[in-house]
Amino acid sequence: MGITKECRICKSMFTTRSNKSAVWEVKCHSCYTNSRRTHLETRHGEAIKNNEASIRKDMKKLEAKVSDIDMLISAEVSNQILNVSNLEMFEKINASVNARLDTYIAKVEEENLKFREKIQKHIITLNNKIVKLMKEREQ
Repeated sequence: MGITKECRICKSMFTTRSNKSAVWEVKCHSCYTNSRRTHLETRHGEAIKNNEASIRKDMKKLEAKVSDIDMLISAEVSNQILNVSNLEMFEKINASVNARLDTYIAKVEEENLKFREKIQKHIITLNNKIVKLMKEREQ
């Protein structure tokens, strides 16, 4: 039991949901639904872009950390080689550095795997939302 009004978008006549809603209803149901869907798609698109930018930023940080560590380890190894005159001492240090390096590489690879899994979950979630929105749009 509403009032018949003209839609601002498509200029067709429609009936409001109630007499009270006639004050704020200016679009017919289909135009309102379409504008709402467009708004939601835009918002989700921006969210996807923000997530992608965040992922790229995190990947660059991770790459910088890994590249810096390689230089630091090689510099430390070079310093120790210059300071050590005994071959046995060099071999012990080399084994120790290699063990630390292996441990750190394993840790970084584990973190990288967790990060990739997290990214994959986000991508799947966002993809499902996009598919859902596309289905809603087709209907």
